[in-house]
Amino acid sequence: MKKHILIILIVCTNLFSFGQSLQMTVNPSCAGNTNPALQWTCGEVTIFTGTSANNFLTQGFQQPNTPGIDISILGDTVFCVGDSFEVTFNAFGIFGANNVFNVLLSDASGSFNNAISIGSGSSSPISCTIPTGLISGGNYAIQITSTAPAYTSNIIGSLDVFALPSVTISSLSTTFCLNSTADLTAEGALNYVWSNSSVSSTINVVVASDTSFSVIGTDINGCSNTASVNLTVGSVGTEICNGIDDDCDAQIDEGFDEDADGFATCNGDCDDNNNAVYPGAVDIDDNIDNDCDGLIDEDADSDGDGYTHEEGDCNDSNPNIYPGAPEICNELDDDCDTLIDEDLDCGEDFFIPNGISPNADGVNDQWLIQGLDDYPNCDITVVNRWEQTVYHSAGYAQPWDGTYNGQALPVGDYFYVIKLTEDQVFTGFVSIKN
Repeated sequence: MKKHILIILIVCTNLFSFGQSLQMTVNPSCAGNTNPALQWTCGEVTIFTGTSANNFLTQGFQQPNTPGIDISILGDTVFCVGDSFEVTFNAFGIFGANNVFNVLLSDASGSFNNAISIGSGSSSPISCTIPTGLISGGNYAIQITSTAPAYTSNIIGSLDVFALPSVTISSLSTTFCLNSTADLTAEGALNYVWSNSSVSSTINVVVASDTSFSVIGTDINGCSNTASVNLTVGSVGTEICNGIDDDCDAQIDEGFDEDADGFATCNGDCDDNNNAVYPGAVDIDDNIDNDCDGLIDEDADSDGDGYTHEEGDCNDSNPNIYPGAPEICNELDDDCDTLIDEDLDCGEDFFIPNGISPNADGVNDQWLIQGLDDYPNCDITVVNRWEQTVYHSAGYAQPWDGTYNGQALPVGDYFYVIKLTEDQVFTGFVSIKN
């Protein structure tokens, strides 16, 4: 018996869409064979296998389920530029034998209009890498597309992508004298690890030969970058003012430190003709910026009252004036609060003359201190330059006339202490003149 083979070619592509039903009718005209065996296929997929008792065979079938892609696992949502990771996904339905899955990364706003392909493959998972050149942002997103058929997956969004820190190494020079010290400073990150295992931002290394150093800097986002520097042994040449032994003679900036205080103008000496003036010097009361910090006498307490000008002493030549001093009736801002004689009932102004002339002319023959009537229990002492007491009075009923035991004192300056109360004490100098 003859065997007859009936071949019917069904072109599935572009004739109907996924999920659409299609009815095909076959009329086998093979003599004597009214019940042939039939096999319906679409591409590589068998749709139906069977027989029919009718001359006109009809088979209705439906394309298999629509393909789909679902990103199921994304291990992390925070990335640094250059990070590698895997995207795991579920692909269901029918895909062509030559299908390729592409992983796309959006721009920083989450838009895929200018998406970048960061990985591809034929199955899950797909290895991906965050490309360089991206700006930092928290709205990046990932999506997968297929080529056969063309399909787009769900979107995984709100991904943080951070640019790498810009790590640099600074040094005064890259050429050094043999066995000299190089100071290398890393910048641009939060934490550092040098190639010599140091973890500080600055390292001091001895340059014994041509060498190189590298550093890994990690920023606050956990992103890291590297930098390196090459150091060379050799004479730089002519000595210049730069804090380096340029001519390798074991001297630094020779010829530039005019006052030989160890500092030249190029490294901070604000007066290279005064060896008491240099960075870090002790600031004394001389109206000079001794320590070259741009401030004059900021650490000097000129009047010995425990306060400097920088600490708020509004008159550093008067020991009775300083922050918190008792305010008295003297038309002065004793407590340096910008107010004069505040909260006081000053009947008669308090005034301490700075000199007397006891020559019996009737003018300034006595040391007349105004305002003492308000302080009947005051205590007044005057001493000479040898610290000998030449006058003392509890109260001031009889003003001092410049004498001691009835004898006129010589012309000169005398130191006084006027104690009005326990908290109000005035000191200064009064001069005797003829």
